[in-house]
Amino acid sequence: MSPEEQRIAIAEACGWRLKWQNQGGALLLETKPQGHCWEVWFNPDRRTINSQGHEVYPPNYLSNLNEMRLVQETLTNPEWPRYLAELNGFSNADEWWADMSDLDKLDAMRVIASSTAKEKAEAFLKVKGLWRE
Repeated sequence: MSPEEQRIAIAEACGWRLKWQNQGGALLLETKPQGHCWEVWFNPDRRTINSQGHEVYPPNYLSNLNEMRLVQETLTNPEWPRYLAELNGFSNADEWWADMSDLDKLDAMRVIASSTAKEKAEAFLKVKGLWRE
């Protein structure tokens, strides 16, 4: 996946929605129309303008650890072992997590602290089933 595809997939998984507006139209469309148009992003609060009056766009998750922390908050309890396994380079999370001692689990969780935003983004997308080669 390209960095832009990853950013969009994460944004949509976190509640961002993309609509399209054609030139001169007040109508927002689900699919991109032909001709001149522009994208309008709605953040999870359903806003298109922030408090400073600027249009909102999804964050660049792949380079922003603060945003990836917010993304991690959307993981469910059953997804966390799979997320940790992805960050630690393992594919079978259930066996990997179940066979670990508490000390090993602590070491595995330390990987989160040293992982880059890009590594966290890829692991998140794989856990959510959104990753494409």
